[in-house]
Amino acid sequence: MATKYITYTYPLLFPASLLLGSMLAKYTDCVDGGYMIFVGGGFGLLLVGAWFAVSHQLIASELLFLLPLALIIGVMLDYILRLVTGEHACSIAAMSLVFYIALVFSIAIPFSEQRSAKNLGEMLTGNDVHEVGLYGKYPTSAVFYSNSKVVKLMHEREVAGYIPKDFSWTSKNVMPYATLERNPYRIVVVTPSSYDRFIAQQNKKWQVIDSDSSWIMLRMQKG
Repeated sequence: MATKYITYTYPLLFPASLLLGSMLAKYTDCVDGGYMIFVGGGFGLLLVGAWFAVSHQLIASELLFLLPLALIIGVMLDYILRLVTGEHACSIAAMSLVFYIALVFSIAIPFSEQRSAKNLGEMLTGNDVHEVGLYGKYPTSAVFYSNSKVVKLMHEREVAGYIPKDFSWTSKNVMPYATLERNPYRIVVVTPSSYDRFIAQQNKKWQVIDSDSSWIMLRMQKG
């Protein structure tokens, strides 16, 4: 499966670890108050960011309570390890381990499931659809999960700007496409936000044959 992790994210880890190491070396030599502000402030920002994502419905997670619980446990481990070992590095490692394990289960996994189109792939497979038009955002993962041909639908006026060109971001537009004006598909998938816009542009009637919170599958009615 295509990923940007190797080319974008992974190379950042090495310089980030060097910068973070130098900052930790600086702050672990200061008084406990400054140390706790530095470390606790970082985790606090992560906690606020997670709360913001859930409260604004960017992601729905029933396990968000794990984050403040992990932060409390991490602070307790931090305090115990500093008393036992006298080293701040051990306490930071323990706090980070507990917090990031909770972060994976409460935010990362639900967010990945929400942003992927696995549910659309399962919908296509369940309805035995092998080729379908799609109006709205185009999730490449739907092809991966369904092995169906998903064709992006757009207006004729948008085609010129969509066709891949050399030395341009459009070069990544490799998915098949068709125009709405000449839509050859009797089954079309739309997002809830693009449903009204799609229906308003159609002369024929469409029937909902399957749907969930992210996708609506339509079939063109005969006649």
